[in-house]
Amino acid sequence: MDSDLFFALRLTALSQSGMIFYMLLASEKRGGFRKPLQFSFSLEYVLEEYGVMHEDIKEILFSAPEIANRIQELGKEITRDYQGRQPLLIGILKGAVPFIADLMRVIDLPVSYDLMAVSSYGASTKSSGTVRILKDLDAALEGRDAIIVEDIVDTGLTLKYLLENLRSRQVNSLKVCTLLDKPSRRKVAIQPDYNGFEIPDKFVVGYGLDYAENYRNLPYIGVLKEAVYQK
Repeated sequence: MDSDLFFALRLTALSQSGMIFYMLLASEKRGGFRKPLQFSFSLEYVLEEYGVMHEDIKEILFSAPEIANRIQELGKEITRDYQGRQPLLIGILKGAVPFIADLMRVIDLPVSYDLMAVSSYGASTKSSGTVRILKDLDAALEGRDAIIVEDIVDTGLTLKYLLENLRSRQVNSLKVCTLLDKPSRRKVAIQPDYNGFEIPDKFVVGYGLDYAENYRNLPYIGVLKEAVYQK
């Protein structure tokens, strides 16, 4: 491809009156000017790859293909760092379920996993700062190399509690892998070892993340409209 050839490809999902319209926009830059490019994608292909934008979603931050590609990269990083070892992935329920399921399949090592449920939110959308274990691990951690798998790291208070709790169980090593990181909300000095995407301070749902147990099954990660959670 010529060095002066620049392609900008953008997929925009527009929702109007309950109907979904997909618009594929592209441009080609040659000699300082742009002209439209023609692409042909079937509607079925676009829906399969990107999903339909839910009417409660304000914008899509990361599409299904973008998430899959980033998880592939995280899997390669973990594979590189844990050569000769069998890491135990600890998925934090419920939000991390899709993430840990996809992540473990792209780690080219023997791995095992367990699930843990904690709560610091209750019925509110803001963390109370008080963490409770709702479901503990089934596996013993003594001497294991463990990786906490989170959907999102926000204030860091829940993660701080988890790190302190799990380290007290004589774990050999303990790291954190999160799909999303929201550092602007951090209240404690914690930095994930593996980070999928850094995001702004917006209310995000999809791919395991929820509001009132809804939107977990969306294939993408999107920003929820304020009107939905400010009712």
